[in-house]
Amino acid sequence: MFEDLVRLRGQLTELVTAVDPDALSGRTAREFWAEFDRVERLAAGAKTVLARRVAATHRPDRAGTKTAADDLARRGGTSTNTARDALEISGRLAELPRLDGSRVRSCARFAGVGPVPVAVARDMLGDAVLRLVVTNGVDVANVTHLGRGPTAAQRAALMWMSPTCSVEGCNRARIEIDHSEPWARTRHTRLAELNPLCGFHHGLKTRLDYALVAGSGKRPFVPPDDARHPRYRKPRGDPSHVA
Repeated sequence: MFEDLVRLRGQLTELVTAVDPDALSGRTAREFWAEFDRVERLAAGAKTVLARRVAATHRPDRAGTKTAADDLARRGGTSTNTARDALEISGRLAELPRLDGSRVRSCARFAGVGPVPVAVARDMLGDAVLRLVVTNGVDVANVTHLGRGPTAAQRAALMWMSPTCSVEGCNRARIEIDHSEPWARTRHTRLAELNPLCGFHHGLKTRLDYALVAGSGKRPFVPPDDARHPRYRKPRGDPSHVA
């Protein structure tokens, strides 16, 4: 299996090297982006599952690092806190009871989202959500909820699509679900308008009015004076200012 993985990485490396974004149509570029995004998610999921075993077999004298989190951070080029979060999630998944294959296969496919892992849904939201996912098959992408917080199904879908902070370069897994537009203004909760933010970045948004640029997935997080800010207003002294 390891040899297959190495071979697959080599093929993917050749493909990435051969991609010329300027030679692609907009539609083809979006299709490429979507497939690479799926590959990225698959790889991230595998790393999460493997993290606990890496930690269990960590030997400071051999690895040259004091803790398993330090070792993972060095290998992955991330912070120790990010690696520690990944280890925590990996450990929690290991503690969950396994489900038989038939129940896992019956897990409903959310529209535009994909199948939500049963273990993940149970870990985050409990058996009530597990029953919702397996038996009801909610069309989460098209649900508008009038409450302030997301429904159980929306939470499960969001965790599958965006398991870490939405800020580009941040992989913290301890997150808060944030509305792109304040609920007090919209009075509804929609999946497309929700973004997971870690405590640090959520604090920057709350206290200093930082915001994610328009779009979805991982993207820049900018201050209010950045032209990419969703509510940016040009200074009145700017010649291009329009009242």
